[in-house]
Amino acid sequence: MALGTYSGNMIVADKALRLLGGYAGATSAAYAAGQSGDFTTRDPAARVSTISAGSGSAAVTLRDFGASWTTIDGFTITGGQRGIELDDDYTWPPLENVTIANNRIENNGLSTDTGMIGGGIYVSGKNNVLTGNTVSGNQAGRGAGVGGNAGNLLLSGNDIADNIGYGDHGGGVYLAGSA
Repeated sequence: MALGTYSGNMIVADKALRLLGGYAGATSAAYAAGQSGDFTTRDPAARVSTISAGSGSAAVTLRDFGASWTTIDGFTITGGQRGIELDDDYTWPPLENVTIANNRIENNGLSTDTGMIGGGIYVSGKNNVLTGNTVSGNQAGRGAGVGGNAGNLLLSGNDIADNIGYGDHGGGVYLAGSA
């Protein structure tokens, strides 16, 4: 996706996608004139692609086993009830092989729900990877930064700081399962 702010909540269901932020794209006028944007070189630090959600649901939700093998890389994700949610309410078999990498996941979550898990990222399923993310300023009852129940989760090289847990477990990370 090109630099800029995308408002709304995104649901990925029944498709494996590679969502990559940090491209230059083009101006609105160029697109209106039928010109294509520049999607050859990524630089997420210089060309910030932001997903800014409404607080009623997650900014990005992966739902349905078909969303397995999805990658979310190079975004700022903010303003949702959760930043990213691997939704286990609708998924059997569970999501697997999802990669969440090199994102800024900030200022998500609800301070009023002490039972809520995972304000920044709610992870479920198996064989998923969270790497190179900055997870900060999120709120939840438990695992305000990262929370959930996952099997064989790889959690590596993330900066998880300054999240606020209002319940009885973990402002930073609260995980059941194996990681």
